[in-house]
Amino acid sequence: EADRNKDEFLAMLAHELRNPLAPLRNAMGVLSRTLPRDSTPQRQAVEMSDRQVRRLTRLVDDLLDVSRITQGKIALHREPVSIAEAVADAAEAARPVIEARRQRLALRLPDTSPVVLADGVRLAQVFENLLSNAIKFTPDGGLITVQVGLASEQLFS
Repeated sequence: EADRNKDEFLAMLAHELRNPLAPLRNAMGVLSRTLPRDSTPQRQAVEMSDRQVRRLTRLVDDLLDVSRITQGKIALHREPVSIAEAVADAAEAARPVIEARRQRLALRLPDTSPVVLADGVRLAQVFENLLSNAIKFTPDGGLITVQVGLASEQLFS
Protein backbone atom coordinates (compact mmCIF):
# COMPACT_ATOMS: atom_id res chain seq x y z
CA GLU A 1 0.00 0.00 0.00
CA ALA A 2 2.83 2.39 0.93
CA ASP A 3 4.66 1.64 -2.34
CA ARG A 4 1.49 2.21 -4.36
CA ASN A 5 0.88 5.53 -2.58
CA LYS A 6 4.49 6.57 -3.18
CA ASP A 7 4.23 5.71 -6.89
CA GLU A 8 0.96 7.64 -7.24
CA PHE A 9 2.49 10.62 -5.43
CA LEU A 10 5.55 10.62 -7.72
CA ALA A 11 3.35 10.45 -10.81
CA MET A 12 1.18 13.34 -9.59
CA LEU A 13 4.24 15.38 -8.57
CA ALA A 14 5.90 14.89 -11.95
CA HIS A 15 2.76 15.97 -13.81
CA GLU A 16 2.32 19.02 -11.59
CA LEU A 17 5.98 20.03 -12.01
CA ARG A 18 5.76 19.60 -15.78
CA ASN A 19 2.79 21.95 -16.23
CA PRO A 20 4.66 25.25 -15.60
CA LEU A 21 7.71 24.21 -17.63
CA ALA A 22 6.14 24.59 -21.09
CA PRO A 23 5.25 28.28 -20.62
CA LEU A 24 8.73 28.92 -19.19
CA ARG A 25 10.37 27.31 -22.23
CA ASN A 26 8.14 29.34 -24.55
CA ALA A 27 8.99 32.55 -22.67
CA MET A 28 12.72 31.80 -23.00
CA GLY A 29 12.24 31.32 -26.75
CA VAL A 30 10.40 34.64 -27.10
CA LEU A 31 13.00 36.49 -25.04
CA SER A 32 15.83 34.90 -27.02
CA ARG A 33 14.35 36.08 -30.32
CA THR A 34 13.87 39.65 -29.08
CA LEU A 35 17.38 40.21 -27.71
CA PRO A 36 20.35 41.36 -29.79
CA ARG A 37 22.64 38.56 -31.01
CA ASP A 38 25.73 39.91 -29.26
CA SER A 39 26.79 38.52 -25.90
CA THR A 40 24.93 40.90 -23.62
CA PRO A 41 24.31 40.09 -19.96
CA GLN A 42 20.60 39.82 -20.79
CA ARG A 43 21.22 37.24 -23.55
CA GLN A 44 23.53 35.27 -21.28
CA ALA A 45 20.86 35.27 -18.54
CA VAL A 46 18.17 34.10 -20.98
CA GLU A 47 20.42 31.36 -22.40
CA MET A 48 21.34 30.18 -18.91
CA SER A 49 17.68 30.19 -17.87
CA ASP A 50 16.71 28.27 -21.00
CA ARG A 51 19.38 25.63 -20.33
CA GLN A 52 18.20 25.23 -16.75
CA VAL A 53 14.53 24.95 -17.77
CA ARG A 54 15.50 22.28 -20.34
CA ARG A 55 17.49 20.46 -17.67
CA LEU A 56 14.58 20.63 -15.23
CA THR A 57 12.27 19.33 -17.97
CA ARG A 58 14.59 16.33 -18.50
CA LEU A 59 14.62 15.65 -14.75
CA VAL A 60 10.83 15.78 -14.57
CA ASP A 61 10.63 13.50 -17.62
CA ASP A 62 12.96 11.08 -15.82
CA LEU A 63 10.67 11.20 -12.80
CA LEU A 64 7.69 10.46 -15.05
CA ASP A 65 9.63 7.55 -16.57
CA VAL A 66 10.29 6.10 -13.09
CA SER A 67 6.60 6.38 -12.36
CA ARG A 68 5.70 4.66 -15.64
CA ILE A 69 8.23 1.89 -15.03
CA THR A 70 6.91 1.15 -11.55
CA GLN A 71 3.37 1.05 -12.94
CA GLY A 72 4.43 -1.15 -15.87
CA LYS A 73 3.27 1.52 -18.33
CA ILE A 74 6.51 2.36 -20.12
CA ALA A 75 6.49 1.52 -23.79
CA LEU A 76 9.65 1.08 -25.80
CA HIS A 77 9.43 1.90 -29.48
CA ARG A 78 12.06 -0.27 -31.11
CA GLU A 79 13.34 0.71 -34.51
CA PRO A 80 16.67 0.70 -36.33
CA VAL A 81 18.77 3.46 -34.76
CA SER A 82 22.14 4.74 -35.92
CA ILE A 83 24.48 4.82 -32.94
CA ALA A 84 26.44 7.72 -34.45
CA GLU A 85 23.24 9.76 -34.90
CA ALA A 86 22.15 9.06 -31.30
CA VAL A 87 25.57 10.13 -30.01
CA ALA A 88 25.56 13.24 -32.23
CA ASP A 89 22.07 14.17 -30.98
CA ALA A 90 23.21 13.78 -27.37
CA ALA A 91 26.29 15.91 -28.08
CA GLU A 92 24.11 18.62 -29.60
CA ALA A 93 21.86 18.62 -26.53
CA ALA A 94 24.90 18.90 -24.25
CA ARG A 95 26.70 21.55 -26.31
CA PRO A 96 25.38 24.62 -24.42
CA VAL A 97 26.64 23.26 -21.09
CA ILE A 98 29.97 22.26 -22.65
CA GLU A 99 30.37 25.76 -24.09
CA ALA A 100 29.39 27.39 -20.80
CA ARG A 101 32.17 25.45 -19.07
CA ARG A 102 34.61 26.23 -21.91
CA GLN A 103 35.10 22.51 -22.43
CA ARG A 104 35.90 21.00 -25.80
CA LEU A 105 34.13 17.98 -27.24
CA ALA A 106 35.88 15.67 -29.67
CA LEU A 107 33.44 13.35 -31.45
CA ARG A 108 34.96 10.43 -33.29
CA LEU A 109 32.17 8.82 -35.25
CA PRO A 110 32.60 6.13 -37.93
CA ASP A 111 31.80 6.83 -41.57
CA THR A 112 29.40 3.89 -41.50
CA SER A 113 27.55 3.86 -38.22
CA PRO A 114 26.48 0.65 -36.54
CA VAL A 115 22.70 0.35 -36.40
CA VAL A 116 20.90 -1.31 -33.49
CA LEU A 117 17.27 -2.17 -32.86
CA ALA A 118 16.41 0.15 -29.96
CA ASP A 119 14.19 2.93 -28.67
CA GLY A 120 15.96 5.95 -30.17
CA VAL A 121 14.75 8.39 -27.53
CA ARG A 122 15.89 6.15 -24.66
CA LEU A 123 19.22 5.43 -26.34
CA ALA A 124 19.89 9.15 -26.83
CA GLN A 125 18.95 9.61 -23.16
CA VAL A 126 21.62 7.08 -22.17
CA PHE A 127 24.24 8.97 -24.17
CA GLU A 128 23.05 12.31 -22.75
CA ASN A 129 23.45 10.93 -19.22
CA LEU A 130 26.96 9.68 -20.01
CA LEU A 131 27.89 13.07 -21.48
CA SER A 132 26.37 14.84 -18.50
CA ASN A 133 28.63 12.82 -16.21
CA ALA A 134 31.64 13.56 -18.41
CA ILE A 135 30.85 17.27 -18.27
CA LYS A 136 30.41 17.16 -14.51
CA PHE A 137 33.74 15.42 -13.89
CA THR A 138 35.81 17.22 -16.53
CA PRO A 139 37.42 20.45 -15.33
CA ASP A 140 36.42 23.74 -16.96
CA GLY A 141 38.40 24.13 -20.18
CA GLY A 142 38.99 20.35 -20.38
CA LEU A 143 38.56 17.95 -23.27
CA ILE A 144 35.78 15.36 -23.51
CA THR A 145 36.29 12.66 -26.14
CA VAL A 146 33.50 10.43 -27.41
CA GLN A 147 34.34 7.65 -29.83
CA VAL A 148 31.99 5.17 -31.47
CA GLY A 149 33.12 2.10 -33.33
CA LEU A 150 32.99 -1.65 -33.68
CA ALA A 151 35.48 -4.05 -32.16
CA SER A 152 34.98 -7.72 -33.02
CA GLU A 153 31.31 -7.18 -33.83
CA GLN A 154 30.72 -5.50 -30.46
CA LEU A 155 29.76 -1.89 -30.18
CA PHE A 156 31.81 0.43 -27.97
CA SER A 157 31.29 4.04 -27.07
